[in-house]
Amino acid sequence: MTVTIGLLREPQKLLVTAPPPPSAPMIAKAEPLTSRNTPLHEILRKPKLSEARPVILSPRQDSIVVRENLEFNWKPVSRSRYYEISVVTSDGDLLWEDQTEKSVLHLPSEVVLKRGSYFVWITAYLSDGRVARSSPVRFVVKG
Repeated sequence: MTVTIGLLREPQKLLVTAPPPPSAPMIAKAEPLTSRNTPLHEILRKPKLSEARPVILSPRQDSIVVRENLEFNWKPVSRSRYYEISVVTSDGDLLWEDQTEKSVLHLPSEVVLKRGSYFVWITAYLSDGRVARSSPVRFVVKG
């Protein structure tokens, strides 16, 4: 003979407590660590804009030029390997592009500039691999 005994229990409520919220981090006033014997040195991550970009000296903005006298001249940029000169039409179409290591360049005689507006800009290719571009300069060729 087999006897089975069963126990009946009332269901118990399970009580789960949430972990306490983390305490707010302590905020302390941070003072820069400096030694009285060493001077503070300013760290520059970017060179000054005037040093980093070529500045076109000739032709001047909105100047009127004669094709035969047209010369592109700009302030050199330190640590530049070479420059690229781009001349575009007033519509933005590339008309002429050339490279030089100097800070002056003449337009070749075979490049024809008709009467009208053009834009030029200079791109400096620097020894550290960066590129610096001048602001575009508008000039007008008179016929």
